[in-house]
Amino acid sequence: MQRFYYILIVWIFGYLLESKAQNALFSQYYYPSPLFSNPAWVAARQEIFVGFNFRRQQISVGQGISTPALEISLPIIDQNNRRAGGFGLGVLNETAGKGGLLRTNAIIGNLAYNVDFSDYDHLAFGMQGGYFFRRLDPSLLTSESQYTVNGYNASLPLNEPFIAFRSDFPVVNAGLLWYGEDENQRILYHFGVSGYTLNRPNTTWFAEVSRIPWLINASGEFLVYEKDSWAIYPTFRYVEQSKNRNLQIGSHFRYQIDGKSLLYLGSWYNTNKKAIVSIDFARENYHFAFSYDLALGNRNVQGQTNSAVELSIIWKKPVEGRKKRPNKRPIIYPDKNKPVITKDTIKKEENSTRTDTTLKFKKELGDANRVEKTGEMKVIIQEPLEVKAPKKKQSLKETDKRLLIPIWIRQDDVLIDQERLYQIGQLMLNDPALKIKMVLYTQPNDENQILLESQTDEIRKQLILQGVEPERILRQNIKRKNEKKRVEWIVLRK
Repeated sequence: MQRFYYILIVWIFGYLLESKAQNALFSQYYYPSPLFSNPAWVAARQEIFVGFNFRRQQISVGQGISTPALEISLPIIDQNNRRAGGFGLGVLNETAGKGGLLRTNAIIGNLAYNVDFSDYDHLAFGMQGGYFFRRLDPSLLTSESQYTVNGYNASLPLNEPFIAFRSDFPVVNAGLLWYGEDENQRILYHFGVSGYTLNRPNTTWFAEVSRIPWLINASGEFLVYEKDSWAIYPTFRYVEQSKNRNLQIGSHFRYQIDGKSLLYLGSWYNTNKKAIVSIDFARENYHFAFSYDLALGNRNVQGQTNSAVELSIIWKKPVEGRKKRPNKRPIIYPDKNKPVITKDTIKKEENSTRTDTTLKFKKELGDANRVEKTGEMKVIIQEPLEVKAPKKKQSLKETDKRLLIPIWIRQDDVLIDQERLYQIGQLMLNDPALKIKMVLYTQPNDENQILLESQTDEIRKQLILQGVEPERILRQNIKRKNEKKRVEWIVLRK
């Protein structure tokens, strides 16, 4: 009977920790615990993230589960200054039972990839692998052989043939996350689903096989109201493992204290009959969060219905991509016989006298003569007559209009090909009355704004070097929200 009692204790703790140790279900899943909420989260943050989480949950009188965890994540920035993904590392220690009867240590690695569907909508996918080390120390148990007529004596042996139980196992996790941002990279909504222990590791301490079932975790958040300094974000999380289901639903209330500080107040209801409240404070590189799980009623769900306390301390630092250098390569004309414009010819061309904009032509009048008389001799002088042509507004041909279609900006470093730029220059030289304006459309806080402006300035400069007067080429920048990046040509007349 005594032997059965010990085995029962071991089985109970194994059952309690089986569905928890491989995935620490922190109540603060919304921001402070990305690696334990969804492996895809590390690709959705363009910041260095270091977070410490601690959770203490009571499971019975004098018995509890303590879970400290450390998470580190770093973003991956590609050559176009885009958030391409991220990788992370996490360590966890979990202690359960009086004196640390059951201990679990774990280390996990995380790699995630980010896909941009637009400047605001993104999809992230993450994979996670780790290894868990679980130990149960039966020396912390007591037996009837340690009780004498004088009371309990811990120095007496257990007189039971127990050894230290151990169970080491790997885990494989994965996650998918859809999220949207505004122009300031503030997340407006996210919906994600993740799967933990997809490899179903065997964690038994006995001869039989006991595999951990899959754990499915789905969560979401979206901005529904924002006015002045207030914003409301409803959130939810659904967790299912085997026949156990859990839904946590509530909302976050955000208040902007000043330009650098935020205060969050949160409240949720958990279907395991718990009410959860939280308070967060964030300022620049720091984020602090405290939450409390308050048990409602006396219902037992795997023995975990008592209250819990959770604390998070976070340090973060935004990461900016490397700024691209403006494209300063000279324009090379398609015709190799034409001279290449280089820096050495710029000053000479800029200082040269511009062609007179008045349209003139000379017409030979054949035998139209001027006769001068000198004494008895007549001298016949032939000379051309200079005639000024009236200015006429000319309409562009269809072939010329195709040269001035909008330029849709891609991720490469050249806005316009060399041949088309040369043809635009020839069009303006052949039509001195033509005047154009380049309008650059971008979004506010565009990370490539400086690069795009320098490239449009380079286009104007190259047209001037072809002989077009500077006053005939105008530049304008327009920044609008949700505007597609492009360069449009507006045709004017002098």
